[in-house]
Amino acid sequence: MTDARATEKSAEEYAQEWVKQLIRREMGAREISYKELCERLSVLNVDINEHALRNKVARGTFSAAFFVYLLEAMEVKAVYPDYISQELYRHKLKERGIEPLGK
Repeated sequence: MTDARATEKSAEEYAQEWVKQLIRREMGAREISYKELCERLSVLNVDINEHALRNKVARGTFSAAFFVYLLEAMEVKAVYPDYISQELYRHKLKERGIEPLGK
């Protein structure tokens, strides 16, 4: 028998997935390669090679400061949190008898 908690994504895992998707989506929308993103980051004094950048994005685990550098290097003007899956959050609210705010 499988423990439901073992298969349930944590809030941190949802956040990591959201960050990965957002970075990849913005790179695709701007047609920026990892190599070019490394070059753009170097302008901001962030020195990282292509392989290391790919790994960071694949994991989705990096500091908020690095996330901001990525957004700056890609010239992202706005980030919309509706990309974030609210599934886990809404489930936790219901468990506690709290109604979600939005639809």
